[in-house]
Amino acid sequence: MRFRSSLPLTLSSLLRVLTLIESFNTQISICSTTTSSSSSELHAGVQLSESNFDNLTGTGQWFVEHFSPFCAHCKKFAPTWIKLNEQVKPFQSRGLSMGQIDCIAQGDLCVRLDIEYYPQMKLIEDGKVVESYSGPRVLDDLTKYLDLKSNNYSTLHHLSDLNQTSELTSTNKVSLDPTRTHKDLEEKLNLNGSDNELLLHSRLVETPNRDGKVIHLSKEDLLNYINSDSIHGPVFVKYYAPWCGHCRKLAPVWKDLAKSLINTVNVVEFDCEDPRNKLICKDEEVSYFPTLSFYQDGTKVNYKGPRTIGGLDNFARRAAASAGTKEIGIEDFKSLLTRESVFFLLVYTPETERSTINLVQNIAKSFLGTALVYKTSATQLKEHFRVSTGSSKLLVFKDSEEEPWDTFELSQSNSSIPLPMKAYESTTKSQSSSIQRFLSSNNLPLLSELNSLNFETIIKASGPRLIVLACFNKGIRTDGGGKGDRDLDDAKTQLKVWARQWRMSQLARKVETTVDWVWVDAEEWKDWLFVCVHTKEQNKKIHFPSIKTPTRAHITHFYFSLVNISFFFFQKKIQSNYGIDPVRSKASSINSKIIVIEPSKGIFYDRQANGYLIGWKSTSIFQTLLAVELGKVHHRVSGTFFDRIIWVSFLIELAFFFLF
Repeated sequence: MRFRSSLPLTLSSLLRVLTLIESFNTQISICSTTTSSSSSELHAGVQLSESNFDNLTGTGQWFVEHFSPFCAHCKKFAPTWIKLNEQVKPFQSRGLSMGQIDCIAQGDLCVRLDIEYYPQMKLIEDGKVVESYSGPRVLDDLTKYLDLKSNNYSTLHHLSDLNQTSELTSTNKVSLDPTRTHKDLEEKLNLNGSDNELLLHSRLVETPNRDGKVIHLSKEDLLNYINSDSIHGPVFVKYYAPWCGHCRKLAPVWKDLAKSLINTVNVVEFDCEDPRNKLICKDEEVSYFPTLSFYQDGTKVNYKGPRTIGGLDNFARRAAASAGTKEIGIEDFKSLLTRESVFFLLVYTPETERSTINLVQNIAKSFLGTALVYKTSATQLKEHFRVSTGSSKLLVFKDSEEEPWDTFELSQSNSSIPLPMKAYESTTKSQSSSIQRFLSSNNLPLLSELNSLNFETIIKASGPRLIVLACFNKGIRTDGGGKGDRDLDDAKTQLKVWARQWRMSQLARKVETTVDWVWVDAEEWKDWLFVCVHTKEQNKKIHFPSIKTPTRAHITHFYFSLVNISFFFFQKKIQSNYGIDPVRSKASSINSKIIVIEPSKGIFYDRQANGYLIGWKSTSIFQTLLAVELGKVHHRVSGTFFDRIIWVSFLIELAFFFLF
């Protein structure tokens, strides 16, 4: 994770706020001579603040808009919001109240409510945030949403006629004095001093890529976009050189990607050959062209998948969605179960230590694009998953199952027994490592298909794990094609059943070894599946540095290039690492070969402890997995004979250069 200097951005943001305040106050003084209703153009509903928020929202159902008077989207939405307030007045008898929070005037309150953008609307019931509204900001959709939610709330609480709600709306409506409000902001920002914590903590993100076009940035602008304090949202950067053929080939795809990711991700090009840009390209460790890097909230991840519009779009959307830990309610949870094949959920209580929640949130950022992490304090979910007061659990859900696949209970420090600083740091570091292991070992679906998008994640994953790999030849079809497809689906369904059964066995035996279940189209991958753990595309990226004075690093790089060339020319003549050649048959269950891989050790198992090949039976697979656990089955080393000779010779050569 990178931490970049935020001082330039903070000062520039501060100046922008000062300019806007001055502009706003000027507009108020001008308009005051002609009209006194300027505030009403933006405002409707109860104006909530730090002083009245808890008292008013503590009872009943509230739909609250969080806005900024300087936000163009808020101004555009204002007429709809005003009409919505009129439209839902009949719902007041069900307990619904409408409210607004000016996040510029009430920055601390918006930080407490985890506001992420403007305008953001949240549903609050009896003092608890239930969910954020994520539908279209259209009058009909909003009305239908509030009709459903208020009706559910009324039914649950047996409400018939709450006239006091309308009285509350009229008697407790707070008039907003913009001059006074922004004078308060001036005092809070301590503009004559150095305290600008409110500005730092209330950073909200603007809508990215509003035009759907590729953005060309200067050095200064790029730093503002990728800084941890950026207000521009997620950024996908292509570092390129004008002379690079691969960059020119990618250009039309990159242009289409910008259109596809409109209002979702900024798509940027950055010329590393420009003398003004070379230093930043060096800082960002750009070693080849094009280098594709995704940034969000100061976290960076390089894209290594296929450079197709589908692959790039899928990665960018998943990376944008997986940044941070969004607060969800019960309805969001149900939606995630049907929509996502795997996701994590931090369930906590108001009494849970903030440091514990922050720890999970910070670690989740390092899994950008690979793990979806959410958080909730919804009462129903806390009760269902048995999260007691002050505690918290990190859960992982797979394959639309309502019960978690695995659970990690987060430890809480006992505040009544102060720990020495070293002991506290040690405990935090230990828990941090445990959370990282939990996320990395559970971030795959119940059953995955091995492809070029997830190859690195599955085969090159760090840490101890086993992979049950079922190799199918899905190209074989029967009875005109349809039945073959169904047979393959049946085979995958059977693998999921076995995956669940084995997981239950592990839980009963309290075994924590991660076992991932994966299938692959062996026909499609027959030439390059697991060949020296290099894909054809990677082998084509062979380049030699311009060497004036050879160094050990140059020699090592040169040797690696020679090895790559050897692999490229010999890979069609050698068997794959695992010798996979499925029997051609009409049934996927027969037309398969199953092996168990231990990627961290570079070994695999294709036979049971009794010497027979692993068969398409649960007993055969389970006995092999159990034998691997107990160390009672012989393994084979992955890779070819030629592969091992090359590797050993490289190690000898490398030792020679370092020793002599």
